[in-house]
Amino acid sequence: MIQEGIVYRVRGKGAYIRRKLTSLRHDFTKLTSVTQELKSRGFTPSAKLLHRTVRQADKKIAAKLNIAEGDDYIAVERIRFADRKVAVLNKQNFRMSSIEKATVEDLSGSLFDYWATIGITISYAKTSIRASVLTQREVPELDSEVVPFIFVEEIYYNDIGEVFCYVTDYYSNEIFSFDLIRTR
Repeated sequence: MIQEGIVYRVRGKGAYIRRKLTSLRHDFTKLTSVTQELKSRGFTPSAKLLHRTVRQADKKIAAKLNIAEGDDYIAVERIRFADRKVAVLNKQNFRMSSIEKATVEDLSGSLFDYWATIGITISYAKTSIRASVLTQREVPELDSEVVPFIFVEEIYYNDIGEVFCYVTDYYSNEIFSFDLIRTR
């Protein structure tokens, strides 16, 4: 059952039955918004803004955003839903100019759409992917105590090659699958 994907194990926690949902196959070579991906597969996307705060950059964030340590940046955390099921936990860090004028409504939809309305184009992202798990203690909206996620860390660049934002997203393994083609 584990090999068929019906059951999955979490070390030190136990074995869990995987709920079946229509899985989204995501072409990871194309940079698209979660909203666009969910809509294209027939889901109704929505978002819950957990927080939007101005912070001072520590060494790691300063390096990721290409700003000076101690400079202000905006941290946004959102939960993205597919038909009211947790699809993605977004943890996004922006240079001040990226979203400082964004409203709660702007942050509840596609940021790609918002940026287009203010004349900003994201042209590419450097991305790394790892397996991860989240718990209900971290995300109370989850249906199970422990849920497998795909951790995606990205740095977005605008159309003139400047760092625009640093993002760590947790994509639900029950909704998204990331298939990569490797050639030799």
